[in-house]
Amino acid sequence: MAHKRILIVDDNVSFLHLLEDSIGLFCIDCQVESATDGRAALKKLAREPFDLILTDYNMPGMNGLELASVVRQTLPHTPIILMTGCKDGGALQDGILALGLEGYLQKPFDLSQIREL
Repeated sequence: MAHKRILIVDDNVSFLHLLEDSIGLFCIDCQVESATDGRAALKKLAREPFDLILTDYNMPGMNGLELASVVRQTLPHTPIILMTGCKDGGALQDGILALGLEGYLQKPFDLSQIREL
């Protein structure tokens, strides 16, 4: 059976591991990998594709929208969900719409929201 591959990108290592473990529990046919920044995520994506990318918005070096923009150029059909703790939704919503992201999650969020998306 082929596993679905999920890449989680977040610079908060504690949150990253919590999310990785939690998704692994409710999605037993998923292979969950993680990266702590956009560059590390792009290296993983260059080696092997993923079925879903969950990325934080506010990260040093490359934010989540910048990462999504690069991914869209090389892997245009890969679903991407942005996670954010930012309260300013206007500019963020514009970026999400412009890149055709599958959605976003406002931190803190419930794991059931990931299932819905």
